[in-house]
Amino acid sequence: MNNHDNSEPDDQLGFITRDAESPDRVDVPIWVAACVRCAPPLGRTGKPMDADKVLFAAYILLADRIRHASGGVQLNRDRLARLVGYTSGKRVGWILDYLAEIGFLVIHRNYNPSGGRNPDTFDVYSRPPANYVGPRTYAELVKAADEGWPSRDSLFADLGKTAPEREPIQSATVTELRP
Repeated sequence: MNNHDNSEPDDQLGFITRDAESPDRVDVPIWVAACVRCAPPLGRTGKPMDADKVLFAAYILLADRIRHASGGVQLNRDRLARLVGYTSGKRVGWILDYLAEIGFLVIHRNYNPSGGRNPDTFDVYSRPPANYVGPRTYAELVKAADEGWPSRDSLFADLGKTAPEREPIQSATVTELRP
């Protein structure tokens, strides 16, 4: 059996597991897709922006959480921009702002003591915020489509400042990735 860098044989299962296995699939929650469908991000002119870029960015952000913490891929705005089809990290601002607006993402802007900026870090949430009242499951999504999609204003209820804290998705460890 070939032994690759950062890998170890698994004697019981008979195959090699590698540190930082990269995911080959990611599930974006239905509630995120429902937000993109019912309350798409709007440009300055009021026209909907490219929903595919938003959903693909959600895939990338989730995949970044699944990979092992010591993996070789480091997500930043420039890399995310290239993956969704832009040439500059400045172009993905509207996508990140939208994902933060719906409660899927929290952006941490990091500054160093000398006044410069360090790369942003992100918290990603698979569960919707407490004030989200739109479709959460496939059946609810189908029902919403059959009955007329909810409006932007009806996806979120006003809970004031009483919304409970949620736990962001944490990066997996090697043992969590093993079958």
